[in-house]
Amino acid sequence: MPISDSSSSPWLLNTIIPVLDESPDSIHILDLTGNLIYANHIFFRMLGYNLTDELPCHVSQWDAQWNTDDLPAFVTDLIPHDTPVQTRHRRQNGSSYDAAINVVRITHGGQAYLFCTMRDVTAQHQAEVTLRKHEEQYRSLSERVGFRASQSHIPKKPIWLCDALFTVLSDKLLVARFPPAQMGHRQELDTGAFGYAARTRQSLILNDYPAWPEALPAIITLGLICVLVVPMLQGDRLVGILGVGITQQGRTFTTDDERLLTLFAQQATVAIINARLNTQLLIDPLTGVHNRGRFFGLAKQMLHDAEATGQLVGVAILDLDHFKQVNDTYGHRVGDDVLRGIAAHCVALLPLEAVIGRIGGEEFGVIFPDMDESTTVAALDVVRQHIAETPVPTRQGKLTVTMSVGVTTLDSGNEMILDELLDQADRALYQAKRDGRNRICTFTANAKALAETRSAPHVVLPQRFRDEDRTSKHSER
Repeated sequence: MPISDSSSSPWLLNTIIPVLDESPDSIHILDLTGNLIYANHIFFRMLGYNLTDELPCHVSQWDAQWNTDDLPAFVTDLIPHDTPVQTRHRRQNGSSYDAAINVVRITHGGQAYLFCTMRDVTAQHQAEVTLRKHEEQYRSLSERVGFRASQSHIPKKPIWLCDALFTVLSDKLLVARFPPAQMGHRQELDTGAFGYAARTRQSLILNDYPAWPEALPAIITLGLICVLVVPMLQGDRLVGILGVGITQQGRTFTTDDERLLTLFAQQATVAIINARLNTQLLIDPLTGVHNRGRFFGLAKQMLHDAEATGQLVGVAILDLDHFKQVNDTYGHRVGDDVLRGIAAHCVALLPLEAVIGRIGGEEFGVIFPDMDESTTVAALDVVRQHIAETPVPTRQGKLTVTMSVGVTTLDSGNEMILDELLDQADRALYQAKRDGRNRICTFTANAKALAETRSAPHVVLPQRFRDEDRTSKHSER
């Protein structure tokens, strides 16, 4: 929306104003004396004005940096900057904010103008100030606990601030996540300094740990003199415990150290929660392999890359034989044990570059990058034989299960979508079932027989791979 008389700048109104009005960025145009020629609706909002309000007519009324006696020289110095110019703007209500402005000089009809795009960088500057403050606090705490902020003492290795990190395993146990030597170690919630922080949801400073009545002998043996632990909380829920220790005489923890470690604990809590949410979105919670959505996303990307580079891709569907009988005989919890065990065998035995995901109740999809049909079959047969020969531990004892596999490949120079490849693999899988199960069939080797199944009622069309749950359709296999 133009600020000045339209007769003085018709080119603006007729050419670029309609575009600028729709821009998501704050844009304004000045003449070389600082008079406001145009401002879009985002600029109004940033300065705290309504669209019906009258804006200040000169830049010096909202930007003190422009209040200069030598405005032409100021503009000359302003233009060459490749990076945004940092300044401070006043809003209508008197408050202010930090702004970063990019300025471009444009000329039309012999008249020069300044085309300005602007961003509010107040939050960014505040974050930088906070970060610098935290860095100073980090150095202080690092020196207190005997570490150094500089990496020159431990080249190419990270400097770990925390001596220990425990996360909640159950309502009675914590499990160690750091240091690596203690990974998996479990500690009861009612013991030691970590247990205290877990029970009370409060931080704890112990500058004479051996004298603490609840001190653990194993910790004293490590030579710890001072201990600082803080809880990691999401609201009222305990996520874990973060702790540091001092083994040198003459150094103690202070409340400043406590505040800094609490800050770290808050950041670590967010990271852990985000990681768990990410896992829930990408990983099948029962088997630990990629879930359906993640598998399809990775598979499509691999096919796209293969088509671009001319590589081969192996595609397979694995299905447990007579799995419905396992559920009917032993119950679904035992069935879950079987699925977990089979998935673990697959992950352990398949090539590292293979991508495996659970795509149905007892079905797994596997994509093999840069592998032809014979290599894909050989890799899968190792898994098939191992599963047939290795009983799976369950809560009701070990069970022997087998699986059938259907395989197809994306040949070099060929273009096929994932649904087509999975449909081919599924037809090959059906042939393996029909031939007696516990075997691998390929689409190319059985193309004639598989083609005859296209009109059979048991064949499921490729659409099911996109939208439907495969469990019910394969429960009788």
